[in-house]
Amino acid sequence: MDQLVELKRRAVQYARRDGLLAGDDPFYAEQNARTVKNAAECYRTMFGGQVSSWNLRDRHMVETLEALAEHLSHQRSSPARIVVWEHNSHLGDARGTEAALRGELSVGQLVRQAHPDDCCLLGFTTYTGTVTAADDWGGPVMRKAVRARGTRRQRRGHVPPGLQEGVPASLQPDAPGRRHAAQGAP
Repeated sequence: MDQLVELKRRAVQYARRDGLLAGDDPFYAEQNARTVKNAAECYRTMFGGQVSSWNLRDRHMVETLEALAEHLSHQRSSPARIVVWEHNSHLGDARGTEAALRGELSVGQLVRQAHPDDCCLLGFTTYTGTVTAADDWGGPVMRKAVRARGTRRQRRGHVPPGLQEGVPASLQPDAPGRRHAAQGAP
């Protein structure tokens, strides 16, 4: 930890001496240290089956986003714009789902709370292809086919039956085949 503090203290000196790219090295070291610290805490709580392991992981993702935005903004002398691609269960705003009743947070919720006028959350779904998943938490992982269902018109328009066009399945509590998506809060 002492090495990390010293590295951070001398970051400007190193960047002046070695150039802009060398200025990334202290950031990388700090991120690695943060990841190790947060992972250790997450694994300790995860084996207890607590909701807090989910929250720790999503908070870590937001801490990483905030640190990256600050680092890039400082380097470029202008606000950084970041695009994040992640699963709907992390990207969605947990406050509108049953996850909130269990005390769970999400990246989408935390980002929206911190930057209410400066973020856009967009969920995606899959029409066809394959996915690697397990039927149950901790179950065997399998490669599964995602097949188009519904009427010919729905397949042609890529709108699965029971879903509202343009609305992510994670936000539609009655969508068929939704085992992993969070249910809407009552």
